[in-house]
Amino acid sequence: MNINIRSEDIVHVIGLTLVLAITISFIEFAIAGRVSFVSLIAGLVLATAVTHYVRRYYVKQEDREVSKLALTLALLYAFVIISTYYVYPIFPANQSADFLVYIERSIVFATGEATFKNLITLHPAIYLLLGAVLSLNILNPLFLTRGFMLLLTILNIPLIYMVSKKLYGKLAGELALLLSIFINIFWYYTVIITGLYANFLGLMLALYLLYLIAEYFRSKHRIFLVLALPTTLVMLLSHETTFAVLLSFWLSSIYDVVARRNLKLVKTSAILSSPLVLVFLLAPASIRFLENFIMNYILRFKTMTLRVMLITPVNPIYNTLKIISPMLANVYSSAGLSGLTLTILCLTYGLLLMLRKREGLQLILWFWVLILLLTSYFTMEAWRLALNALIPITIFSAVTAKDIVFKVLGKINSVKLTEKTRRILKYELAAFTIILLFVTSNISLTLAYNYCRISEKHQQQYGILEAMEWIKENTPENAKIASIARWQFMYLPYIANRTYIGDYALAPTQLFKTVMNKIKTSDSKYMVIIVWNKLHNETAYYLDLYRNCGLFEEIWRNSEVTVFRLRD
Repeated sequence: MNINIRSEDIVHVIGLTLVLAITISFIEFAIAGRVSFVSLIAGLVLATAVTHYVRRYYVKQEDREVSKLALTLALLYAFVIISTYYVYPIFPANQSADFLVYIERSIVFATGEATFKNLITLHPAIYLLLGAVLSLNILNPLFLTRGFMLLLTILNIPLIYMVSKKLYGKLAGELALLLSIFINIFWYYTVIITGLYANFLGLMLALYLLYLIAEYFRSKHRIFLVLALPTTLVMLLSHETTFAVLLSFWLSSIYDVVARRNLKLVKTSAILSSPLVLVFLLAPASIRFLENFIMNYILRFKTMTLRVMLITPVNPIYNTLKIISPMLANVYSSAGLSGLTLTILCLTYGLLLMLRKREGLQLILWFWVLILLLTSYFTMEAWRLALNALIPITIFSAVTAKDIVFKVLGKINSVKLTEKTRRILKYELAAFTIILLFVTSNISLTLAYNYCRISEKHQQQYGILEAMEWIKENTPENAKIASIARWQFMYLPYIANRTYIGDYALAPTQLFKTVMNKIKTSDSKYMVIIVWNKLHNETAYYLDLYRNCGLFEEIWRNSEVTVFRLRD
């Protein structure tokens, strides 16, 4: 029996498992009022069965193995992701509300506390998926959620490779993996910095949709179009930015009709748009958001503001780029000079392909980037659009790089040199390109910053976790907890089941007034204050201020924090 696994099989299992798990979770919620890990298991089993069926009856068997170079690059990319996660194994690096929001909104689906109102909201697909994961209840919700998203960022790697390969060829797939290591750092913002879970899920499903459509155009088998329909629906339910993907299909279709008199992509786009009917029913909040954005901002040439404060870089290049294009400025901020260069190259090369009348299917990624670029002028969240654009930019840049590589290799081969000299020149060119990417991208600074702090961060994270575990074992369940300059304790309710009232950077007397206002109407006066040992002002450490204050009593400490109790 032939049991060898091909790269196409991996892509189908990954994509279909996500689609089926979310679909089954929705059915389970509609019937039982909650979701469970059964949907994950059922989704994986069904995805494997469908993949086996598709492989047996609809997929040609030749040239299906992944190249050794692609495998090496994929493993290197995965190593970069996992090693960075190792620096922050328990808590994320930044205080981002998204990490907490996704846990709060997903866990109610796992516990059966959710109502239909919880489902009819923005990007409901991620809450169903994470709710199924959290129902496992094998770790605390923070660890389980971050660990699952880490897994998804790794599983995204074969999707990038196969979409690039299917649309543009094997070399483009290998180059896409290489460029992803240096340019596509969306995973870093997803798992480490800001917790953009819904955005990342939408991007994964968008890549799987592109793969299915590319396979449909190549093989002419309708099974791939059939699989694309539920994928489109779940993609649109993941995040509102994925509507740009569907719009890019239509723009590519219009281009195909005008430039090549080809209607096939128009018909495909029309079929893929049919799930919009269900989106109106299942995610009316997303439709209202998009309608409001288009009618009140895009059509009126206004910029949508935010209720949150955004911290922007102080950089003359960034400030100049922001005047030209907010998205380009944020691509430069997140991916560095190489990311900016490849984005500009990508946008330019798309125009060249249009002049060459290349098929519309190969321009979908270009239109996708273009839509995000134009949208960035009408929202303050251009940073989010820039991160969303990094994947299509990376893949489309690989096509540009592939053509450049072919031309350079052609020049080298045309020169009268020995075979050994030509080989050396090719290796030198490859090494120079990699070094240039490493130096001009932000990944080098990011990795250096994180790897140099492994010991410090591990001590800090495990010290905070130890304090949480001590609080769980040694304080009453109705205790109220406040922290001094340690925002990580916002996750305390999910680890120690205690009420957390906030993080402050206040001196003892100021905190006492704040605390009394918080607990004066409470049935419990047991108040715990956790002080970061290293916090200090110009004259003294806060730890000493709390020790010398008669209002608080020290009850426990480790190398990272000290725990005080409010005296009776």
